[in-house]
Amino acid sequence: MASETVTPVRRRVGRRGGLTALAVVLSLLSLFPILWMISSSFKSRATVTDGKLLPQDFTWDNFTYVFTQVPFGRWLLNSFVMAAVITVAALFFHSMAAYALARLKFPGRDSIFAVIFSTLLITAPVILIPLFIIVRELGMLDSYAGLIIPLVFNAFGIFLLRQFYLGIPKELEEAAIVDGCGYWRVYWN
Repeated sequence: MASETVTPVRRRVGRRGGLTALAVVLSLLSLFPILWMISSSFKSRATVTDGKLLPQDFTWDNFTYVFTQVPFGRWLLNSFVMAAVITVAALFFHSMAAYALARLKFPGRDSIFAVIFSTLLITAPVILIPLFIIVRELGMLDSYAGLIIPLVFNAFGIFLLRQFYLGIPKELEEAAIVDGCGYWRVYWN
């Protein structure tokens, strides 16, 4: 009797051990490109493509070049400004659109959501050139606006937040409306 109950437990432990070993191997494989990049940063230009993981001639020249010859600080600031503005603006606009699509009743709501959701099927390379032409025609080349505005609006953020709003009990919204809140206040709170 005891051997019959031990066998499934051993099987489960063995299965878990196998899955854990597989997860460890896959994580080490995913870390390899990062290790290669770090190793290559300490190699000279001539030895970057030598195929060896560890550098033979350890050098700091690449770091010296980046911090003295190129405007690395400006590039870092540009990345930070873009990421911060896109995140804040996307959260604001996506959350408003998602709230309207999840909670407000208006004609064509489901059709609008279907059209927005279907844009997830369009890959970025397909719209890259038309997007560039639009940005150029609006005179936004070489500006923060030309980089930020096209990236603020995307269907995934609206979809994700709509699903979140659908998970909130309607009773909370109804209670807020009974207390005198309008749609804007319900959305904001």
